[in-house]
Amino acid sequence: MKSISERSESEAQLTVVVGHRRIRKTSLCDYPAFSGKILERYFTEILVNLKRFSAIGTWWEKGNQNELDIVAVDELNKTVLFAEVKWKKENISKGTLQERAKKLLQNQLKDYSAEFTGFSMEDM
Repeated sequence: MKSISERSESEAQLTVVVGHRRIRKTSLCDYPAFSGKILERYFTEILVNLKRFSAIGTWWEKGNQNELDIVAVDELNKTVLFAEVKWKKENISKGTLQERAKKLLQNQLKDYSAEFTGFSMEDM
C-alpha cells in the first residue's frame, strides 16, 4: 500500500471520497450517538483550553452504567467539574448528573469539592 505522499493527486482524492462515504454512512446510521460524541469533544476542548484542569475525560461504571460525559479535575485546588452534554438544554438533569457522580465522589474524589453543569448547543 502506498503512503499518502506516494499517491497521485487523483488517488488521494479517491481515498478521501471513499473515507468520507464511510464516515457519512456510519454517522447517518447512528447520528444521535455520533453527534453527541462530537459535542462532548467540542466541550472537552473548551475546558482543556481554559488550562484550569489537570485531567479531563469521561467516566462510567462497569457495564457502561452511570456514564459521565465530562469529568474535569483540578488536583491543585481539589475541585472537580462534572458535565452532562446534550443537544437540547432542557434534556440536561443536574439531579441525574449528581446521582451518577455519587460513587465517584464517595470513592476516588472524596476530598474534592464538586461543581455540576450541563452543556448544550446553546452554549456554543
